[in-house]
Amino acid sequence: MKKLKDIKLVVGLGNKGNQYIDTYHNAGQTAVLFLAKFTGQKLKKPLLKKFFLAKNSELSLAYLDCYMNESGEPLKKLLKYLNLQPKELLVLHDDSDLPVGEFRLDFGSSSAGHHGVDSSIKYLGTENFWRLRIGVRGSINLGRKAGDFVLQKVNSSDQKDLEKTYTALTDLLGLVG
Repeated sequence: MKKLKDIKLVVGLGNKGNQYIDTYHNAGQTAVLFLAKFTGQKLKKPLLKKFFLAKNSELSLAYLDCYMNESGEPLKKLLKYLNLQPKELLVLHDDSDLPVGEFRLDFGSSSAGHHGVDSSIKYLGTENFWRLRIGVRGSINLGRKAGDFVLQKVNSSDQKDLEKTYTALTDLLGLVG
């Protein structure tokens, strides 16, 4: 297994627009915002780019300024902008199959039907990048189809569990606040 120390860029997937802030579907983007705050990095949008970036010599953070299912093209441009390879990338995204508070780290796996990851694989031309699947299925969402809840605002109980996931991510990446 490759080492997480080889990761140079962490990108959070989500949907652009104020109506999607703090929704389950934006867990990847929210995680990047948490990491930026934790490390004191400022995310800025380079001129005419479709991403927000906090560039660092050790680990850059970014989220994409697009809709989830359009993630691939700006992600490819971001890697080119930073002169990085997909194997140096960690993509954070929601996973409605995992309970809230849990996460799974994968390398080189399929999209499992996640449209943002589908788009990323298509444009990058490979599955060989890291993914952290953030569980968003809370007890209130049991038995419901993902489409029926992922665009809803995260409730306060699930928010606490998601913040524990984001904190665990800082440890996983060896970040210091």
